[in-house]
Amino acid sequence: MCTDTTSKPCSKCKQIKPLEEFHRLHNGPLGRHYACKECMNAVDRAIYAANREKSMDETRAWRKANPERALEIRRRNAAKHKERYASMRAEWMKANEAHMKEWVRAYYAENSERILEYACERRKLLASLPDRHTDDEWLDLCERHSFRCACCKADEPLTRDHIIPLSLGGLDVISNIQPLCRGCNSRKHQDATDYRISV
Repeated sequence: MCTDTTSKPCSKCKQIKPLEEFHRLHNGPLGRHYACKECMNAVDRAIYAANREKSMDETRAWRKANPERALEIRRRNAAKHKERYASMRAEWMKANEAHMKEWVRAYYAENSERILEYACERRKLLASLPDRHTDDEWLDLCERHSFRCACCKADEPLTRDHIIPLSLGGLDVISNIQPLCRGCNSRKHQDATDYRISV
């Protein structure tokens, strides 16, 4: 009789694996699932592929019914997998460049007065700040990031993002500035996420 309590065989791939490779199941052998995580993930992927449209519809419906919870989950996952999300975002932006340009043009056309008002208020706010960063400091910061976006790492024209937004009391000093591409800067909005690398 086997007395090993640190591993068990998978009911699908038949391989003997450590217990950590199995999901917990209170009434399963040794308190673990019958099949290993790898096999269960393969089953889940197959089920999702066979019912992709239905799964996506259910996900969209849940997000619409639970917007705050969905946003919380997205932010938590984005923080946990920062590089992966940045890479996925950059790939999506590149694949949908024409669509994004069209959307931006339409947005600016529909909100031209609001955008102009915001720009005027921002210029007044910048002019009222006691300390300002210099162009030399900005170029040095960009060079330390290899002239790439600190968020998505894309080799695109950079914009100056205030980590703590000016509207929330942030300063226009270099310690509160990070180089972001226009897309990442717009998506960040009033978030105070610091994407800078330690150099």
